[in-house]
Amino acid sequence: MAADERNAFEVYRDRVDRPLGRLFREYGASEAHWLVVGMAANVVARVAGLIPPVVLGVAIDAVFTGTGPYTLPVVPDAWLPTEAGAQFRLSVLLIFGSFIVTGVFTYVYGIAANNFAHRVMHAVRTDSFDQMQRLDMTFFDDKQTGEVMSVLNNDASNLEVFLDNALQNSARLGVMLAGIATVLVYYNYELAIVTLAAIPLMFLFTLWFMRAVEPRYVAQRSVVGDLNTALENALSGVELVKTSNTEAHESERVEDASFSYFKRTMSILRLNYVYRPGMELLAGLAFAATFAVGGFWLANGPPGPFTTELTVGTFVTFVLLTQQFVAPLAEVSNIIDQYENAKASCERVFGLRDIPVRIEDDDDAIELGGGT
Repeated sequence: MAADERNAFEVYRDRVDRPLGRLFREYGASEAHWLVVGMAANVVARVAGLIPPVVLGVAIDAVFTGTGPYTLPVVPDAWLPTEAGAQFRLSVLLIFGSFIVTGVFTYVYGIAANNFAHRVMHAVRTDSFDQMQRLDMTFFDDKQTGEVMSVLNNDASNLEVFLDNALQNSARLGVMLAGIATVLVYYNYELAIVTLAAIPLMFLFTLWFMRAVEPRYVAQRSVVGDLNTALENALSGVELVKTSNTEAHESERVEDASFSYFKRTMSILRLNYVYRPGMELLAGLAFAATFAVGGFWLANGPPGPFTTELTVGTFVTFVLLTQQFVAPLAEVSNIIDQYENAKASCERVFGLRDIPVRIEDDDDAIELGGGT
């Protein structure tokens, strides 16, 4: 039993199944309206952000060079003007309006996403504290209050970061990739093959990174609790430390715990040093390939096996949209970091929640501290 008590978080953490799914079931359901509003606003903002490159490309071909018709995806041609001046004015209004829509819905997304994340974090923290108070004293015999503080503070904060940032950024990235891919294929499916060729490589690279980094995050979250415990014990017993002249011993304990945390953190960062530049390289190669092949296409005609026509406006649209997903793809490592950190923290939160309470009040128990 002593071993179980000493490793209570590890024992019950290992029994937690699908921790993030459980988080949404137990805490996210009651706040789902905030999540839905945030996701919807996020989607609208990202779709609106795709409008300027499309309109600019169409305007270049139809208004400035006269090499193509003034047509917009999903908009009937009968609704569009036929005179060049009117087409230019409509293009300006559409671009200006898209930025307004993006700004407004990004604001709505920020409010909704933060409400969802912080409300869930508040519920997790208070429920975890209530569970901690219900545990009997044998749980605290080995002075695990630092470990509990890590759950109440660090782990709850990690969940908030995931719900506020990683979750919404994942949706933003998914919408952007789907929208950009759709537009590129619509305008020139052959050049789109060149632009999107790096996506499967990025997916495989990300899959490898997730599998490699997950156990390292679990180890890191565990040593955070050890460090908090060492600090809590040293500070709460400072009077005894001074009277017994054991400052050097306590400093050594804290140094050991801090160095363990340092080693776990560096093991994660070493993987990040490979993954993040690798993603940036693949995204940059996609942009460079699009520019090189598209530029050659315009100057010399379709290269190699390609046969479709490429206009200046379409090429500009490709370049601008490719730039739009280069930066978000390079930020995937941040999303993975936050996801893996939150998963490890969620396992620890529910590990604490699942520790059994050995002493329960009877149904007819008399409340102490009340009036006589």
